[in-house]
Amino acid sequence: MELTMEQVKEIAAAIKKKTAVDAYSFTICPDKKPDILDSKFGGLPYWDKSKEYPVDSNGSPLILLAQINFDKIHPDAPLPEQGMLQFFIGGDDVFGLDFDHPNVQDTFRVVYHETIDPSVSREDMEKLNLPDSAKKEWGDSTPVYGEWAVTCEKQTSSMNIIDKCFEQMFFSVVKELYGWEVGEASLYDELDDEIIDALEEELNENNDKPDSNGGHWMLGYPCFTQEDPRLYEERYAKYDTLLFQMDSDGSECDYVLWGDVGVGNFFINHEALERKDFSDILYNWDCC
Repeated sequence: MELTMEQVKEIAAAIKKKTAVDAYSFTICPDKKPDILDSKFGGLPYWDKSKEYPVDSNGSPLILLAQINFDKIHPDAPLPEQGMLQFFIGGDDVFGLDFDHPNVQDTFRVVYHETIDPSVSREDMEKLNLPDSAKKEWGDSTPVYGEWAVTCEKQTSSMNIIDKCFEQMFFSVVKELYGWEVGEASLYDELDDEIIDALEEELNENNDKPDSNGGHWMLGYPCFTQEDPRLYEERYAKYDTLLFQMDSDGSECDYVLWGDVGVGNFFINHEALERKDFSDILYNWDCC
């Protein structure tokens, strides 16, 4: 397939328009100390004392990766309108990822609190002896180096070239714009590297992240340093929605670092998210 640069721009614009969705972008605020009830990455978690704190099958407590306070963000559906969503991981050298069973919530856990007790204080949580991932004892057992307050902004996200559905979308747009039928060919069979690079650059235009859809997100489209884990595993196809993404962050990745400058993702089925059912999650992280 021969494409001019003008056609590349036209195709990219059409894909961005067709795939644009509302999503929520998070930014680390290093100069602000987060409260126990705040949305934050790492540190000491909020916890409902009537619930059993998450541990793995060996009884080891999981540590807080992130918590999102919906009472303060007020997101639109399908995210919950209120309460708190928390992401916990095992404190090991692979950040709680079971490569063979990444959808089994043993060495990671996603917990939803429908309501938040506003009277809970940091001192209350310290008395429970909950793990505080910001303490030195956790070392490199977490990708989050400290406890970071975050702000949230509603933005538009669109599909990038690494998404598992991109090829189908690309050829659909090409047919719609130019009437070209491609058949069974793959994107990389049809386009040379220069055109693919130009297409990726156009899709990433006006994005201040170095990689398309990089950064910290709820909803929208994910990014990967390797590939989408749902691409070749049919059993993972049901996880069609990006629930949460945390990227390596900081001038020297001094806030968050996944391995060798990687990114972590949590996926959920859209209908389960609408039901506020967080029992079935696909957890993945990869790095260069």
